[in-house]
Amino acid sequence: MAVPKQSEDSQLEESAVSAPAAKKRKNVNADIMTKAAIGTLNGHVGPVTSVCFNADQESQIFSGGWDHSVRTWDVASGVNVMTNLCDKVILDIDYSAHSRLIATGHADRSVRLWDPRSDDSTVVKMRLSSHKGFVSSVAWAPNSAYMLASASHDSTIKVWDIRSRTPLYTVYAASDKDKGKKLLGLDWHKSLLLAGGESGSLRIHSVNSQYSDDQEQTSA
Repeated sequence: MAVPKQSEDSQLEESAVSAPAAKKRKNVNADIMTKAAIGTLNGHVGPVTSVCFNADQESQIFSGGWDHSVRTWDVASGVNVMTNLCDKVILDIDYSAHSRLIATGHADRSVRLWDPRSDDSTVVKMRLSSHKGFVSSVAWAPNSAYMLASASHDSTIKVWDIRSRTPLYTVYAASDKDKGKKLLGLDWHKSLLLAGGESGSLRIHSVNSQYSDDQEQTSA
């Protein structure tokens, strides 16, 4: 999106106001401790867009990138122990300790599910399609093996039960400011979904408790 050009007067005013602050920040930053990375993992061919830990094994992490790969790493040895491939760019990744599956969001408007325990590096367990834009972020429900949410450049959030290929429901933007604006980040905490995007707003949505695993077990 192009940024409107400022007048020379406004640019000068901003420079005059921000210069002392910038100088102060420079002096403060000089006293801040810095640390080097304790390790670097190399293997992706191109930008790495997303990373997450395996909640079941602290020594294992997952990553996704523009090279169309989901990679599994052993942190201790620094070895790329598994590479899963698809034909689209990966924009986000999340792992569920309940289902033990990886969910990824893609530029082809799809969500893919992977089983990191599988020896077949090309098998996608399931593909979920309903969004009309890039799937920029995915988030597993914290207390469910089946519930998954996805956010998209189409400005919607979709809540899925992965036992079906059809979303349970779609959450649309409520305010005019958010309508039509791309969503870029998503998180699921207890019964709340939190999303943010190019509008500059944070959208909070409540997920009905009827979709939790605990509720299903109680009903049964």
